[in-house]
Amino acid sequence: SSQLGPLDTALRAAMIAASPMKGKYDVRANRDSAHEMLARRAESVQSARLAAQVLERNVQGGTGTRARIPGQHAAGKTGTTDDYRDAWFIGFDPEITIGVWLGYDQKKPIGNNATGTTAALPIWTAIMKSWVDRRRQELPAPPEFQRPGNVIVVTTGAGPEFFISGTEPIIK
Repeated sequence: SSQLGPLDTALRAAMIAASPMKGKYDVRANRDSAHEMLARRAESVQSARLAAQVLERNVQGGTGTRARIPGQHAAGKTGTTDDYRDAWFIGFDPEITIGVWLGYDQKKPIGNNATGTTAALPIWTAIMKSWVDRRRQELPAPPEFQRPGNVIVVTTGAGPEFFISGTEPIIK
């Protein structure tokens, strides 16, 4: 007799729970859809790593440079609405995501030229530094962003860049 793995068992339970005609589905017949689902999940993990690289670069040399904490990996994005009504910074390291938003319920400016960089980011940095200080006491080294196995690093004119294997440029 064959045994069902955890994924097949979960799929069977989901199909039974969702089906008005319980027990009518054969997991083996739906196995391809399970693998499609896993492929989409894997693709989203790859895409997420590529997006994280862009946000890491924003901290290394863009509008998020005030988020840099020596020896700590971080990524993030500033934001400001028209007329300076809202300002935010959403940033993360491999363990935690912190978001800071400033604004009023009414549509009025929060301050003269108050941007995500000038208003929200200093608050984020203060919170994140506190987090990092506590974690450094607990960890032997700062956590690093993980790279999925089929995401590769290619050194381009802009420096090291991540690509999903098979999509990288050919550098001569």
